[in-house]
Amino acid sequence: MPVTRNGVAAVPAEALMATKQPSFGHLLVRSTAVGAGHQVSGKMLCGLVPAAAFLDGRIKPHENTLTARLNRQKELVTAERGALGKPILLTAADLTSAWAAVDQQEMTSDQLVRFSGHNDYTLINLTAREEQGLCPISLDGLGTLVIADGHHRAETHALLSAEGHAYCDYVPVCIADVRDLTIGCFRRQLPAYVGTIDDLLKSLRPYFRIHQLAYPVAPELQGNWLMSYQGKYFELSRDKVDARYTTQLGWLTGEVLANVFGILDPKNDDRLVNLEVDTLPSGLLDIDGDRALSFTGSSVSPQAFFSEVAAGRVFPPKSTRFLPRVPSGLLVWPGWRG
Repeated sequence: MPVTRNGVAAVPAEALMATKQPSFGHLLVRSTAVGAGHQVSGKMLCGLVPAAAFLDGRIKPHENTLTARLNRQKELVTAERGALGKPILLTAADLTSAWAAVDQQEMTSDQLVRFSGHNDYTLINLTAREEQGLCPISLDGLGTLVIADGHHRAETHALLSAEGHAYCDYVPVCIADVRDLTIGCFRRQLPAYVGTIDDLLKSLRPYFRIHQLAYPVAPELQGNWLMSYQGKYFELSRDKVDARYTTQLGWLTGEVLANVFGILDPKNDDRLVNLEVDTLPSGLLDIDGDRALSFTGSSVSPQAFFSEVAAGRVFPPKSTRFLPRVPSGLLVWPGWRG
């Protein structure tokens, strides 16, 4: 039900199905993508976590979020009393022991919900092996939990809960082992840029070695970028180390976007657009025909991702694109009518 992206109240009442008792489950994901450059397959643990966990350090952010997204989310959540059209995706470095504990306490029921989109999804309810019912899972036993997708949803619920809005006290999440996810990236596009190619290249030479390409080859090395403009493609290679930055995207944002294009606040500058992009099996970026100026770097490795989080640092907005995404409409938080 993708309409939930614009508010749960927009979903027709007859389309909603409720469980008869409190439950949680897990989500099986199988990739149906052909030619997208990534194949995903894995399972996610689904349930509710206290909103306070996003403020007290039990669940950590990894990137800043766009101010416009935060403002829009607050309007929706306040109007619908905590309703969410999709859970927040969390990730951890290793959930092997957590899944073993779940398997000991719970068993899967025959209540399955299957649906397809960019992937095939199967939502499976869990039932308790013993009569005492479902046992809570301690967040402390899951290792370092990090928001993979849904920073604006998490921050909005956490702040509203802290202000006393009880309908935001619990947040639906899906938790995945990072090894069951693929970390993709976004393109930084400047659609309003109208300079000549010669002037553009001249402004970038203090920062990069520049090599023109015949095709939009996806960069693989950290420090390399693919620039696209007016149907032409250029490999940008950074060969200088700047100790002020610990990530390549942080450097591009803080130096190139700021000094060359005057974009000082990527959270609020309308000149900067972040676009999803796939790498095709051929190794090319799927951007054929786009003539606007854009920059695409290589993906962040899981090791670099968790290293930044452990150091208490955050990436710029839209630094990562974790796949598979939790589909909109997977879960509707039922408290919105209250």
